[in-house]
Amino acid sequence: MANSSNPFDFSDFQSPGPNSPPQGDQSRGGSFGHSSADSTDGGFDPFATTGVGSQPFGSSEPDYGRSDGFGQRSSAPGIPFNDETASSPVLWCALAGVAAVAGIALAYFGLSSTAFAFAGWAAAGPLAIGLLAAHTMSDTKQRAKPFYSQPGWAAPTYWVVLAVAFIGVGFCSWLIADWAARR
Repeated sequence: MANSSNPFDFSDFQSPGPNSPPQGDQSRGGSFGHSSADSTDGGFDPFATTGVGSQPFGSSEPDYGRSDGFGQRSSAPGIPFNDETASSPVLWCALAGVAAVAGIALAYFGLSSTAFAFAGWAAAGPLAIGLLAAHTMSDTKQRAKPFYSQPGWAAPTYWVVLAVAFIGVGFCSWLIADWAARR
C-alpha cells in the first residue's frame, strides 16, 4: 500500500518480477533505495541530486556570459538599451528595381542582339529576384528588432518591383524564344 504522506511513492504500480530489486523501506524512497536524495524529514527530495540545493529553479544570479537562444551573447548590465526604430531596408528593393529595369532596357535596345536578350533575362530574372530575396531577409531581421516602422510606400514598392522583374523576364524570354525559332 502506498504511503499517503509521500507523493513520490509509486509502490502500488510496481510489479514484482524476477529482475526487480528487493522491496525496501517504503517510507524512505521505496524500491528506489536510500540515497543522498532523501531529505532530513524522511521524505524523498526530488531536487537533492540536481545540485541546486534549496533553489529548485537554479541560481537567482543572472549569468551574463551565456548566449541567448539565437546564438547571440547576452548584454551585460550597464549597456544602454537600443531604442532606435528599425525600418524597411529600401536599398535592396531599389537595387532590385534598377536590375529589373536594366534587364528590360538591355533587351529592348539590343533587339537585334540575342546576347543582350540573355543579359537582360539574367538581370531582370535571377539578379532582381535575388536582390528582392536579400531585401526580404534584411526586412525580416529589421522586423525582429524591438521597434519597427515600415513606410507606407515600402510594401507596394516591393510588389511593383516584383511585377517589373516578371515583365522583364517575360519580355526577354519572348525575344530569346523568337531568336531560337528563327534559327
